[in-house]
Amino acid sequence: MKLKYYLLLIAFLIPLNLLAKLNIHVPKTLDPPIIDGIIEDGEWVEAAIVDTFYQTSPGDNTEPSERTAGYLLYDDENIYVAMKCFMEDPEKIRLFHCIRDKIYYTDRIFLYIDTFFSNAKAYYFGSNGFGEQADGIVVDEIDTSIDIHYDSFGELTDYGYSIEMKIPLKNIKYQSGENVKWGFFLKRYIEDRKEEISATPVDRNGQNFYDNYGILIFEELPTNQNLKLIPSFLMSYTDEEGKKTGTHQIKRKYEPELNVFYEPNSNLSTTMTINPDFSIIEADEIEIDVNTRFPVYFAEKRPFFIESTNPFHTPITIYHTRKIFDPILGAKFSGAYKRNYIFGLGAIDENANGARFIDGYDGSANAYFGFLTYEKKARNGNSFLRSALAVRKFKEYYNLVGDVDGTFTFIKNLRGYVQLVGSADQTKDKTWHKGFGYFGELTFDSEDFFVNLELKAISKNFKADMGFIPENDIQFLDNHGEWHKRASHDEQFLRLFEVGYDANIKYDLDFSYTKEHFLKFYTGGIFKSRFEIWSGVNFQMIHFAGKDNHMYTPWISFQTYPSDFFVVDFDLEFGKYMWFDRDDPRIEHYRKYEVFLNVRPSDKIDLDIRSEYEELHNIYHAQVHQLTLKYQFNKQFWIRGIVQYSYSDVAVENESSSELNIYPLFVYNPYANIAVYAGITSLDTETKLNELKLHGEKKDTYFLKVSYTFDVF
Repeated sequence: MKLKYYLLLIAFLIPLNLLAKLNIHVPKTLDPPIIDGIIEDGEWVEAAIVDTFYQTSPGDNTEPSERTAGYLLYDDENIYVAMKCFMEDPEKIRLFHCIRDKIYYTDRIFLYIDTFFSNAKAYYFGSNGFGEQADGIVVDEIDTSIDIHYDSFGELTDYGYSIEMKIPLKNIKYQSGENVKWGFFLKRYIEDRKEEISATPVDRNGQNFYDNYGILIFEELPTNQNLKLIPSFLMSYTDEEGKKTGTHQIKRKYEPELNVFYEPNSNLSTTMTINPDFSIIEADEIEIDVNTRFPVYFAEKRPFFIESTNPFHTPITIYHTRKIFDPILGAKFSGAYKRNYIFGLGAIDENANGARFIDGYDGSANAYFGFLTYEKKARNGNSFLRSALAVRKFKEYYNLVGDVDGTFTFIKNLRGYVQLVGSADQTKDKTWHKGFGYFGELTFDSEDFFVNLELKAISKNFKADMGFIPENDIQFLDNHGEWHKRASHDEQFLRLFEVGYDANIKYDLDFSYTKEHFLKFYTGGIFKSRFEIWSGVNFQMIHFAGKDNHMYTPWISFQTYPSDFFVVDFDLEFGKYMWFDRDDPRIEHYRKYEVFLNVRPSDKIDLDIRSEYEELHNIYHAQVHQLTLKYQFNKQFWIRGIVQYSYSDVAVENESSSELNIYPLFVYNPYANIAVYAGITSLDTETKLNELKLHGEKKDTYFLKVSYTFDVF
């Protein structure tokens, strides 16, 4: 009888043991290693060693093709990480000097750490074999915008290469105290084989990225308090010429800037910026916008707005900081405690044009923006409930937007999401217009199938001045489904094969007529020989200018890596498409192509070339070209140049326009606390009607910006 109970107990414990997470007790050291990329004998003798790894792509937790060993230590100031990456054939190691967050074509390692063991959010820190870095935060998706100071060095060795990293505790937020647990991944990527290796196995049937965590255990972690002051000084010289009007203007600007970072403890951080100038460092991607129905969306690139530990992303976008054009003051704070998160932002936009907010308003003044959100995680981090409020104030006029949203995991593979929004907006006569919106989503995801159902509605009067709402008065239903098959081991030629469809329909809010419907079929795959190809066809109907207009566009896309220093990405679309002119809409033959090239002739040069051409027969043709060249002398000094050219010829309007933008930039960062930026922004635009110049402008700005970080405490 006892034997039966023992057998039942063993049968119960075996699956528990298979599901048990990897637990690592990280030793505390009084003699930290020297972080130089060279793993000396005896230097990591105190460390916790991780020497069992799994190939998680393309294999399904199979034996890796190469051996890897990881080492972990900590003290009261830093987390220390080292990796020995073995390669039988060192000639296949792919390494380049890369700008930050661009190491993804090289052999590399990553440490992911969920510092509150929330199963919902993680920092990640990466390095390639040259010590070049990539870091950020993983929430619902990977956010590379945040830059965290940490040290990383790499060294080529007789067995492959080694990497050492030091992550200061003062630069991250974490749960402090005794016997603290963090979730973690330790990963290695072998670029030559497109192989991913993990210290913990990964369940392909899981929806939550964090369910596959291992656990780091620290005997005691201190509570940190930090204050940093980063003053900057900007000098610029602008020469502006109106080619048509004959005007000429020279502007000189000498402006100080101050950034303040204060963390009263390990859970809470605040940031303030005073008099920032964001227009000189980053350049937006140039786009073809001759025949667009809705405003073009541009991603946020300004450091103050994007460097956040609690970003807020929703399908109905009520928070998009590009709506803050020229802030003279900005402040934000973020905090986390156990599974509770809070984030807030405020900014003053200088001399904003009132017509942006109020129809028919003539005049400008400062605009005030505020945003606040609170989030609560539940069910081991697999679900959350969140609320948010966005406010814009201009003179005595207000725009208020509220949001409640959350995710719900029903079973392992089935997940739902709901968002409810409402707005109240004051018009010129001081009356309030109220609007609403909602979004619902249901997702099933398994190893072989993915199915997604979406429903979205936005009322006619819904308005979010701190958001991005391209279209109102809609009911939108979407269904996406795909079947995919992944390779089970490293030697299979076909790494991924997929067949899928996307079908949606859009009505007005009252379901009185169909605005448009869309159907796409596609198939494609990724192959071992550094090649992937996708193809499909889109069918679309758009109700425009009082009638239903039908279009179709077959397309094909492929990407290949013919060598270690060359990447080609090509997209072609053709068929029949529409000219969106309410007075003269037409369906004509359409074609569009886009080519992207990445070339690395040496480990210091990185060249990106993008070219796009679009044509609607007898209506218009347009093209954009962009070249980005970066030369990295070393980790401290690099040069980047961007050249953008666009041209469009709208035959039906006898109008043509061209634009040339040039952005050379020199960056010197000799130490972690010093940064020097010098460069030029040169813009040259011209518009013609029947070869007669309507408008022309040339604007050159030369700038120098220097910043210094004071670590007060």
